[in-house]
Amino acid sequence: MAAVPRNPSTAHVGVFDYTQRTHMSLYKDNIEGLYEDEKEGKFGLEPEKLQGFMAYLHVRVTRCNWNAMLTYQVPNPSAGGALEPIYLVNHYGEIPSLIVRAAAIVYLTAGQRTSQDSEQLYRCLLSSITKDAFNRVMNESNFFHVVINGEELADGPLLLHKIVSLAYTNSRSMSSVYRNRLSMLTQKMNNTPGSNIEVFNTHVRTLVNLLAAGGERCEDLAWNLLRAYKATGDQAFTAYITTKEDLWKEGNINWGANGNDLMNMAENYYQDALANEKWLRASEEQERIIALEAHIKTLTPFTHNRDNDRRCTKSDGKQDKKGRKWPKWKEEPPKGSEAKVKTKDGTKYHWCQHHARWTVHSPDECNLASTPQVVAEAVNTQTPATRRGRYATAMTTIHADSDDDSKSDYDTGNESDSGSNN
Repeated sequence: MAAVPRNPSTAHVGVFDYTQRTHMSLYKDNIEGLYEDEKEGKFGLEPEKLQGFMAYLHVRVTRCNWNAMLTYQVPNPSAGGALEPIYLVNHYGEIPSLIVRAAAIVYLTAGQRTSQDSEQLYRCLLSSITKDAFNRVMNESNFFHVVINGEELADGPLLLHKIVSLAYTNSRSMSSVYRNRLSMLTQKMNNTPGSNIEVFNTHVRTLVNLLAAGGERCEDLAWNLLRAYKATGDQAFTAYITTKEDLWKEGNINWGANGNDLMNMAENYYQDALANEKWLRASEEQERIIALEAHIKTLTPFTHNRDNDRRCTKSDGKQDKKGRKWPKWKEEPPKGSEAKVKTKDGTKYHWCQHHARWTVHSPDECNLASTPQVVAEAVNTQTPATRRGRYATAMTTIHADSDDDSKSDYDTGNESDSGSNN
């Protein structure tokens, strides 16, 4: 049983009779511009919008049954010059204009249905480009006009070829640009808000299609994708991708050259993680670091008390040469078997190895005795680079407070030394 036509254009076989209302109605529908949304505007020959323009065109080509008109027999050098069919919309960089023109001469001379389809495509394309693009195209109108029996006829496929050539440079240099962008996918991921896999994959597919349009591809695509996926910042996803990478290296997984298999796998994980609110969730180790840093921020820095300075230096009427605001004897450690506790001017002092001076608090009470160990344990499970960075940040904050204590007669945050300068 023969398949039924899916739309009016495919239902009508043979030439259109534009004296009939139904045929004229088909003509008007087929020549309408590709962009239905006025806010989206028209195509202005921007290279970055070429893929979208061709996607819209493919929909119209399918509806109007123009596929055969836009498919050409092109020699394949890798197959010994054997001819193979190439669809202009998807592989516009692979079809020479001479082949398009040769085909146009044939059907325009015949003057049958394909000639009518060519005219419809021509009108559709002109209705889909901006005024500036129209002016640029018309400056080279001889490219898409063909003289048949003394009459100059405009050809739709040749106009399409010209539009594409103005927006897309099918050269080695442009292919290198696309390949270079595909090699920088890790940077692209780092600049993608929320490490959105769907947005990132759309960018990749656009570059892959631009290469494919010129008959080329990126041989390192899978490797570039894997590196980028491991830069999302999601530890669970990174572990998942690493596992898949190991299987790929061992030959247990094969991904297509266009990267779709790998990208679809990543998108499925991303969508599931979003649905379960697990995307970019902090790990237990990260939560411990975050909690520690939040705690450090709550510590109240010591406010320097000028009254204490005056009281500290009043007994001898001067500060020491280095400007230190505690007596020199506080920095003199006990020698040999000397006691590490002593009383001076009625105040009991302890030798604190953490502050390296005599203090009112004991070494066990010192706020520097345990904090470094807590920080070290909290960052112990991090990677070396992260561990060094986070530890340094935490310790800088802690020692900043300690330095403030050391520069005055303030020792533990709740006491002051008021000993003499003897």
